[in-house]
Amino acid sequence: MTQDYFDRFFAGETLAASRLMSIVEAGGKAGEAVLNRLFPEVGRAYRIGVTGFTGAGKSTLVDAVSRRYRDAEKSVGVIAEDPSSPFTGGAILGDRVRMQQASDDGVFIRSIASRGSETGLSACATQLADVLDAFGRDIIFLETIGIGQLEYRIRHMAHTTCVVLTPDAGDDVQSLKSGLMEVGEVFVVNKADRENARRYADDLRSMLELRQNADWLPPVVETVGTREKGIGELHEAIERHREYLSQDGRLEEKRVESLRDRVTLVADERLRELFWGNDTIRKKLDSIVASVVAGKKSPYEAAREILEPLAINSRK
Repeated sequence: MTQDYFDRFFAGETLAASRLMSIVEAGGKAGEAVLNRLFPEVGRAYRIGVTGFTGAGKSTLVDAVSRRYRDAEKSVGVIAEDPSSPFTGGAILGDRVRMQQASDDGVFIRSIASRGSETGLSACATQLADVLDAFGRDIIFLETIGIGQLEYRIRHMAHTTCVVLTPDAGDDVQSLKSGLMEVGEVFVVNKADRENARRYADDLRSMLELRQNADWLPPVVETVGTREKGIGELHEAIERHREYLSQDGRLEEKRVESLRDRVTLVADERLRELFWGNDTIRKKLDSIVASVVAGKKSPYEAAREILEPLAINSRK
């Protein structure tokens, strides 16, 4: 990537930003080089994670809340995961045409394919958010495809995480996963004009009040996204959490925690690539698996044997 592209990027050219995001999304050394170049400019944007069950109305809420920030003359970026196309591997919803602000120059929307992510949000989403951060976006929304197996990871990707639920999702409040309850800093009961919505919201508040050793009690906001009901309250709840983080060094603590998680994830990825990409390891794996199939070794013994040359076994 030439210096000219970076000059155009830092000058605010949307086309250059889109091109750099495509390079990052493609991965490899070129994508890493872009991220390395932009990293010194990252850290100014406030990131808002939005997660929740599929069909909860997350995109509608992101669209509505982003308009509040635009009214306050804040630029907005949206990184939204969509289902992967079984034919191309790309994001099915593409340009995310259902979001009304796609034509607003102050709103940059990027849809990415989930690619089977089990975390509800892929590592690529954070990387693209870094590009938008360096591009000068004030607010960045990170919208998950749904709720993954590792919901907590979005807490390392966003400053404020909003969990969107609906009263008719088929899940009683008591049955919600503990990980989901712990990840949220703001809870939203969307489609609150439906039956039992008030009771659902009250039950959710009661459950959240049982949190131990928590100096931030997550608010529960009732919204009807399609009618923009409760959007002002949701915007205010996010800003209250932002103010909370700005006190007593909490924002810096969250930044350090996030960067630690990022380094760990990148190191994990590199280790897997190096380890399983090694011809000797792959050949040894075939031999050891044959021993497991023959009943001569257990899978645990086999794993210890294949890791033994690295001297990283934690148990003797």
